[in-house]
Amino acid sequence: MNDMSSARADTMKYYSPLARMLSPYVAGEQPQGGWIKLNTNESPYPPSPRVIEAIRNAVGKDAAALRLYPDPDADALRDALSKRHGVNRGNIFISNGSDETLAFIFAAFFAGLDCVTPAVGYSFYPTYALLFGAKLRLIPMVDGLNADVGGLLNADAPIIIANPNAPTTIALSRETILDTREALAKRSQLLVVDEAYAPFYEDCAVANGCARYDNLLVVRTFSKAHALAGMRVGYAVGHSNLIDALCRVRDSFNSYPVDRIAQAAALAAAEDVETLSRIVAAVSEEKITSRQALLSLGFECAHSHTNFLFARHPRVKGRILFDELTSRRILVRRFDKPGIEDYLRITIGTPDEMKCVIQALTDILKETLS
Repeated sequence: MNDMSSARADTMKYYSPLARMLSPYVAGEQPQGGWIKLNTNESPYPPSPRVIEAIRNAVGKDAAALRLYPDPDADALRDALSKRHGVNRGNIFISNGSDETLAFIFAAFFAGLDCVTPAVGYSFYPTYALLFGAKLRLIPMVDGLNADVGGLLNADAPIIIANPNAPTTIALSRETILDTREALAKRSQLLVVDEAYAPFYEDCAVANGCARYDNLLVVRTFSKAHALAGMRVGYAVGHSNLIDALCRVRDSFNSYPVDRIAQAAALAAAEDVETLSRIVAAVSEEKITSRQALLSLGFECAHSHTNFLFARHPRVKGRILFDELTSRRILVRRFDKPGIEDYLRITIGTPDEMKCVIQALTDILKETLS
């Protein structure tokens, strides 16, 4: 054993076998100050103005309310979301961010079992599969970066899929999702649809009324369109039997996962449909403008159904573009994985931020290709 291996073994000497074999998800960087930060798909705009008042009320004048545990089931928030999605309170599950919901889904439905997902998708899925002993199979993409629905179904296993997909930005139609659910139902298999970005393309969404199906579970978040990434609130919509399973797992970890301030903030955001619509509209408008600018620079960039763009330049490596942008204090996301290593995932920022990105890329291409 060499010195490096020995040092690593010594560092991990108290780790369990599970902890030793994990491959943790790597979150996007969170630099402080002076950056154009477009790497984690956060909103470029603040949340509903009602959120601040709701937080003040939740804390109270003397903050005495903070000595008490929050509502473990977040019933007020569940009621608001049940109205939005046309379901009952018992069809809503609230969590500390949608990532926590996804973790509980792997524990509740996939632990020790087979499941499948597109090969290019949310990179937290393989991490959760390792953590909970799920046998996750990655189904290759077709026609570039499109999910192979036929291949997913032919795998004969429950399916988890992000729609619209991250990082590809491409959405399957609502009809395709529901047809897939129906095919799985005939085999008593579950379909999990991660709709983190659906507010930017509701035409593909199946959350509304999905509780009528006993094999469809939909995941949503307040981090993107609602501009509450800092509060960590996510939720699932589904049949009551599926929600009960998530509650069983949650209550085996933590009976009070969502704090009272986060619940109040999310409730205010959920009830302010006008602010949600304004944020989605502003991001969508800038997305169109920025995509056209990238295309004019020679980038390949699919029509996006999310709040970010996924683009590559056929003549310049993604690593070069990423490094050059970083040197200019512009932070985007790049995944060093086969097939997508030359793509940049660029969160849509404000118009001024996006102008800076386009100008920087213009300069980088001029310097690199001259």
